[in-house]
Amino acid sequence: MTSNVFSALDREWCRLAGSRAAARQLADVCRVAGSARTLTDVERYVRRAGPAEADRVLLALVARAVDGGDDGGDGLAARVLLQLLLPGTRNLARRWWALGDHDERAAAAVA
Repeated sequence: MTSNVFSALDREWCRLAGSRAAARQLADVCRVAGSARTLTDVERYVRRAGPAEADRVLLALVARAVDGGDDGGDGLAARVLLQLLLPGTRNLARRWWALGDHDERAAAAVA
């Protein structure tokens, strides 16, 4: 099996998901996600929540990702948002057969 962008994102998430420091950096998002203590907890909350509750977390992440500070955006918030959207992104990559092989489709879907 080849390593593609999804494999790389999965490896990165394994390192990031349990980080209390990352969760502290996104404390406002964690509060919206049922007072989550880690990014794993945020992910679990969104996956189990109803649409309205999940959307509140996604909106908090989007708000930070596009205007998260002095540099104009919060990369960590964007990365968590991407993680939460990966199931749908993987589905798109499977269906975009005309874009090439599996790796090319994965990269296009994530981009």
